[in-house]
Amino acid sequence: MLCFSVTRGLETLHAAAAFDEEMTRRGALKNASKDVDDQLCATFVGVELDHGCFLDAPAARSLACLVSVLYLHSEMRASPLQVHQVLGVLQWFDLLVRPKLSLYDAIYAFTREPQDALARQLPAQVLAELICGIALGVFWRCDLRRSFSPLLGATDASTEFGLGASVAKVPVDLARRIARWAEKQGTYLMMGASCDTCLESSRLGQAPCVDINMDEFVDILSIRCKYPAHINVLEGEAFVLFLRWLLRSKRHHSSRVVVLLDSAVFL
Repeated sequence: MLCFSVTRGLETLHAAAAFDEEMTRRGALKNASKDVDDQLCATFVGVELDHGCFLDAPAARSLACLVSVLYLHSEMRASPLQVHQVLGVLQWFDLLVRPKLSLYDAIYAFTREPQDALARQLPAQVLAELICGIALGVFWRCDLRRSFSPLLGATDASTEFGLGASVAKVPVDLARRIARWAEKQGTYLMMGASCDTCLESSRLGQAPCVDINMDEFVDILSIRCKYPAHINVLEGEAFVLFLRWLLRSKRHHSSRVVVLLDSAVFL
């Protein structure tokens, strides 16, 4: 478990102690030698915490990834199992910047080939994806201090009509609070009249209420489908279009934007 705090107090230590106490009460065994308490610089789960502000790939692991990719490029031969090992390390650090995961395609088919322990010629597309993956590793460094944008986005899709997206201006504190709810499985939002009725729902998960009315949202795109597709594919298309709209303005760059989704399967 990782605890972070923006204050200089002992909040993280108190939270960790409370967690340990609860786990002990439930009979869980603890390996105290792995505890890292109240540190601004440390390495945990293979990721480096730098001065309490950045998450990054450790230098030694980055160098190892670079050497491995260069070796594969020089040999032009490898087994699917060997390629899978290199890909696994790259993907682990790609979780620090999830959009980077979208560059892998042909490599998945290669690693699924039968007799994965036998070396074979590496396809050019597989090598290209590996080289691109390590080259874009410069973006693994994640700044934990990035501010939230004062926007709340929402995307949706329909097989009958198409794709849509809307935004509402919200206080930064509210955007941050909604982002925290996103980390809790099954959480969904209730807004406007839904909060007033407080109807009992059989749906699992928490339903926090936010003081936002539907008429505060402004539609930014409403597009008919160009081709029939599965609803989850359309949900992803709507999100990508919203992302492109968002990136047109420099003021949205290097900030965190909270987006409400009807389905997160495509993520």
